[in-house]
Amino acid sequence: MVDRHYDEAVHGEKGVKYWENKAKRLLRDSPEVIFHGSLWLYLNQHMPDGTPDREATISGTADKTDIRINDWTNNTRYIIEIKCLGRTSSSGSEKSDEWANIGLQQINLCLGEEDKSCSAGTLVLYDGRKVDKDIIWDTNIKCHPKYDNNPKRFYLESESASVKAKKAVSRLKKKSRE
Repeated sequence: MVDRHYDEAVHGEKGVKYWENKAKRLLRDSPEVIFHGSLWLYLNQHMPDGTPDREATISGTADKTDIRINDWTNNTRYIIEIKCLGRTSSSGSEKSDEWANIGLQQINLCLGEEDKSCSAGTLVLYDGRKVDKDIIWDTNIKCHPKYDNNPKRFYLESESASVKAKKAVSRLKKKSRE
């Protein structure tokens, strides 16, 4: 469902406007809130057997999950932690691997605090960094047994089809001259 949301509402800013400046790869301020709201709305519209909550309080604590899905068919819960990598128009530094690792630790803590009905949780990363590269995960972080070990990472495209086409034709011309 998270993949479908990306394909249908995020990729290429189809429904979610997240770039402040595409050319400089600057995200709008508070990008996690943008993705958080869009994913929650999408899940709310497309989940017949469950209900997603935003910023739901974790059983008896002041901590909150980004998104919690209550599956009424199986009477279970699934939690999603969202992190956005990259630079915003107002930030001085790029959020990168450390921010992703903080997200991993947050999901571990949420899973540890959630009640027994929580069946699993995952980390969803929206990656607006300048370079499309894998995350360097901190091997010292021990994942909770209910953690889905396949976090979703979506690299955010900033180039339009026409810009990509121009670059491809330029590379082909250069290659044919060699």
